[in-house]
Amino acid sequence: VKSMKELLPSSDLLARHHQVYEAGSMILREGQENRRLFVILAGAVRQSKASTKDTPIDLQGPGDFMGLLSFETGDPVFTTARAATRVEVLRMGQGSLDRVAEKYPEISKVIQGLIFSNLSERYRRVVTLHVEVAQLSRQLESERNTLQETIRELEQTRNLLINQEKMATLDEMTAGLAHEINNPASALLRCSTAPFARSSVSRPRGSRIS
Repeated sequence: VKSMKELLPSSDLLARHHQVYEAGSMILREGQENRRLFVILAGAVRQSKASTKDTPIDLQGPGDFMGLLSFETGDPVFTTARAATRVEVLRMGQGSLDRVAEKYPEISKVIQGLIFSNLSERYRRVVTLHVEVAQLSRQLESERNTLQETIRELEQTRNLLINQEKMATLDEMTAGLAHEINNPASALLRCSTAPFARSSVSRPRGSRIS
């Protein structure tokens, strides 16, 4: 990148493809056709996925490429690229790349190296993402199992509390019923034993019953 920037003032070929985007400017839009390769010389570019409500994907900087896949394959642009800061790029089509390779073979080698580096970095990110997804899946599975066990324990505790409440209610009802039965039973018992109590009262000696 440093070599490219140093050549810009003295190279009409590179200067023609030098482009500046102010912060917030749209550089590539998801789904559009793209026939150019963008090499970031300065600034930061934010990538997002418009089809998922502009979900942030990546932040690119000097030495990164934009539109690499769509440029090479001819497929529509996969992600939207917008300038996060003031951005300087070299924007070249296939013909321009061929002329740069012919006039500046050292720059061509740099671009090829950057392309390989970018693809390698993207592959590492994909592998890292798969590993993280697998780890998260295992963690979620473990948490799901723990949650199910907690739910079972809560259900057991709830059932135990319900049974205890039922037994307590049954005890209260039994005690109340026994009290209601004992009251009239006691009254009947007192009434039935009263005549016997009166007849057993002792009489004075010598008294006669007339």
